Amino acid sequence: MEQAEELDTVLTVPNGHINDCGKPPGLVAGMGYTAYFENDLGEQLVFQYDRKKHQGTLWHGDITWGKPVEIFAGQPVKIILSAEEREWLVLVWRVATRYETAEVKARSALDLAKGKVKLFDSLLEELGFGSSFNDQAIRIERLKWLHEIEKGEVEK
Repeated sequence: MEQAEELDTVLTVPNGHINDCGKPPGLVAGMGYTAYFENDLGEQLVFQYDRKKHQGTLWHGDITWGKPVEIFAGQPVKIILSAEEREWLVLVWRVATRYETAEVKARSALDLAKGKVKLFDSLLEELGFGSSFNDQAIRIERLKWLHEIEKGEVEK
């Protein structure tokens, strides 16, 4: 029986975060696109795009390594990034999805919009706007906006 050859390593990055940030993801590149970034505070970010699943995932050591964040159309839904981190993420998203079809890109943009609406709705619930008239008006406007996105009438 032959043993598998060990792969030569291109890049090894030590974890620069404290133990409270959790165990780093230990990712292996090869199923798509992988990018690494370190901001001016030394916080480490890793982005992977899976071309088979058409999905992007971000790990941010400062948020905790154990909580990967879904990325849609080059943006996260549930976290706030610095301007520098956002610029990097938009760039690596563009590179990772350069061969994707327009349909895959449009679906990702729609998933981003839906994710932001879901987050908005959960914030309304937390603030106690469960079923008031104003809440219903907001939800109606949100549904109109989503419909416009699906029809391609709203610019990204």
